[in-house]
Amino acid sequence: MLDVVDVRKRFESKVAVDAVSLSVAPGEIMAVLGPSGCGKSTLLSLIAGLEKPDAGDVRWAGESLLATPTHQRGFGLMFQDYALFPHRDVFANVAFGLRMQGLATESIRERVGAALEMVGLSGYGRRSVTTLSGGEQQRVALARALAPRPRVLMLDEPLGALDRALREQLVEELGRILHSWEGRPAVLYVTHDQAEAFALADRVAVMRAGLLEQIGTPDVLVQGPVNAFVADFLGLGALVPARRLSGNTAETPWGPWPLTSPANAQGTLGHILIRLDAAAGSAPVEGPRLTGKVVGRLPQSLGVRVLLDLGTQGESITVPLILRSEHAPAVGQSLTVALNPERLTFIAATS
Repeated sequence: MLDVVDVRKRFESKVAVDAVSLSVAPGEIMAVLGPSGCGKSTLLSLIAGLEKPDAGDVRWAGESLLATPTHQRGFGLMFQDYALFPHRDVFANVAFGLRMQGLATESIRERVGAALEMVGLSGYGRRSVTTLSGGEQQRVALARALAPRPRVLMLDEPLGALDRALREQLVEELGRILHSWEGRPAVLYVTHDQAEAFALADRVAVMRAGLLEQIGTPDVLVQGPVNAFVADFLGLGALVPARRLSGNTAETPWGPWPLTSPANAQGTLGHILIRLDAAAGSAPVEGPRLTGKVVGRLPQSLGVRVLLDLGTQGESITVPLILRSEHAPAVGQSLTVALNPERLTFIAATS
């Protein structure tokens, strides 16, 4: 078990990592998700030993690693730029860590061959890495990280340099490789991309400004975001100001709204999350209604995503909703939509 215990790191006046604690079990894939500059890459560097924490501990099987050099921790690292050696062929790049371990030539040959086969590059050993595509270079870097059989594999934005179409293809490949690899290590996968995190990870740790906001499975995060930041960053819908009232109701700029999801105590200030699928469609519901102007319209596979500008109380509040194609008016037209109370979630404000 990898344990990160109350780790802190400051660079001059900036707090990069603030009292972060998490645990990753062997074979588990944990994604560290957050916007640029939130501290997720610094956290990875602290775990790898590339940076020394100001406070806290990094442990493996209960033993502190703070005095253990990076190359002795048994951790594999893969970064966004891959850091391949351009003057060496694919075989030599993958074999680099094995030679550092002092393995025999035959063992190195077997390990490199197995790693290249795992990433779909059998027969590429003598190819120059400079002749490879971006996706092939990414696989070589992954094979190099896997070949020494690390107990923890850490990947820092490994698909960030690729275009969207190739990233979507390779994230499926990466998931297959990580889940099928014999003797799976614990995996820490740093990304700012929610789709990557949710496609790969068993659990996701969401960070903001050095703080760990929430850890959970993708289902837990989607169904129960702990605060407005998590809901907003995951793109779960629109957040509108609200105050919890008695019973399952909340006061909003449009009057009291019924709620069916769990909420906090009476009088709590916060937001209501209007989920993307909150529109009730043609079925009659005893729920609130919103009226506004359609200011955006984007056809999608499951309907049309419209952006509704409510323009209430001098403020421009926009709400994205997924509607059936026949219910989605053109940009500039007015729309009144009924909301399903089961898709409205009260999120209390945090200090």
